[in-house]
Amino acid sequence: NVHVENIVVDEVCRGQGIGHALMAEAERIAKEWGAVQLNLMCWAFNDGARRLYESLGMTEQRSILVKDL
Repeated sequence: NVHVENIVVDEVCRGQGIGHALMAEAERIAKEWGAVQLNLMCWAFNDGARRLYESLGMTEQRSILVKDL
């Protein structure tokens, strides 16, 4: 498996396909390395990122619940 630690596209550059291009390259490299899965973590409130990842065929696998004290 390959884990994408961080992907960030500056707010003024969003909507230009940069996120898609970065993730396509990550997927290409993962396949080249023989990985069978690409994974990453995304904050639940980050709707734009979630839409991007879902448009790339990614699905939610787990949730982490927290409580501020």
